[in-house]
Amino acid sequence: MPSSQSLPAKLTCQLPKPIKSIKSTLPSHVLAIRTVDSPRTLLLPVHGLLWASKSPALAILSSSPGLQPPSDHLDPDITYGPNELPVLQITLPSSSTISILNQYLYTSSRTRLLSSLLPSHLPATSFDIVQSLSHLPPSSLLSSINRVHGLWQNVVALEMADEGVWDTMDQAWTVLVAALIARERRTSAASTAAPSASVGGAVAGIAQATV
Repeated sequence: MPSSQSLPAKLTCQLPKPIKSIKSTLPSHVLAIRTVDSPRTLLLPVHGLLWASKSPALAILSSSPGLQPPSDHLDPDITYGPNELPVLQITLPSSSTISILNQYLYTSSRTRLLSSLLPSHLPATSFDIVQSLSHLPPSSLLSSINRVHGLWQNVVALEMADEGVWDTMDQAWTVLVAALIARERRTSAASTAAPSASVGGAVAGIAQATV
């Protein structure tokens, strides 16, 4: 990936031909995304109107004349191949959750978003999910918690008010923290019970020896 200092105002992107049975529209912009936690710049072709409609911080994608794609860009007969797209450079906190957020913006699927935030395929009910997750290693739970936090940071930076993403983040955070607490309680109970069992066995042995 190029450094942000070397990026021009427009980039030529090689866009593949769409599947004939699926009606599609070309990406209109390239987001050059720098992140606080990575030295690299991610180049992400996007549909500017979609991102602008979800993020007030990116309203410039639809309002700035200098950031608009060519006038023939939406022509259904346009030739797919090299296309020159305007570039907008932005900075976000988390590099690892950009793809998760981008997928949600295009699908609006809360189920997919939740699945991306949690560590594995899980049961249907929240109670069963917590119990299932509580048997995972703490490192796995903490990794997922960090992923939710990273997504939250990006959503806040983009000023997104989408109810679906906020509700799903809240659900994922609640389930993961509950699972971590349940795991710690079970571990503590097991460590407390083990010495008690040992002491009980020793007392029984002494009693038998006395008799």
